[in-house]
Amino acid sequence: TCPFVSKVQQHAAELGRQGYAVVIVGEAGHAEVEGIRAWGGSAVLAVVEEPEELPAALPPKVGVVVQTTQSEERYQRVLAALEQRCEEVRAFKTICSATQMRQQAAAELAAASDVMVVIGGRNSGNTRRLVEVCQASCPTYHVESAAELQPEWFAPHSRVGVTAGASTPQAHIDAVTAALEELA
Repeated sequence: TCPFVSKVQQHAAELGRQGYAVVIVGEAGHAEVEGIRAWGGSAVLAVVEEPEELPAALPPKVGVVVQTTQSEERYQRVLAALEQRCEEVRAFKTICSATQMRQQAAAELAAASDVMVVIGGRNSGNTRRLVEVCQASCPTYHVESAAELQPEWFAPHSRVGVTAGASTPQAHIDAVTAALEELA
């Protein structure tokens, strides 16, 4: 287990021992989140991605942990909602620093691009978050392979940005970038 993920699990368990109801900001059903949920045990109140998903009734003491690949913005939205509704909130920002840097770099690249291509598995939470970040700035396409690229996505002389999920094999990245160069 990644040391960042182990830390989240330990925080969830500790919050439960200290009497906090635990809210996990993350993707329900994702392997990492299910592991965190197991460590938090009966103290886990909810797994949410947005404030609207929080239970209507909240206890006075809530502890918050976040899936390591979640976006900072999503974490902050949920945290702000909890701080408004609960007497005491103890939060651990457990987003992986490499994930944060990758999302920030993708956001900057998307802002300077006409279109973005994000390479990575459809089941990768990390890759899906990169897609979300890029979509805020320009049209964004999520592909797993070069075969999925469509010429109509790219206008002549368009600036195309490319990024990839953390676990995307270099061979896939190379194949997509080579195919993009052929389309240019």
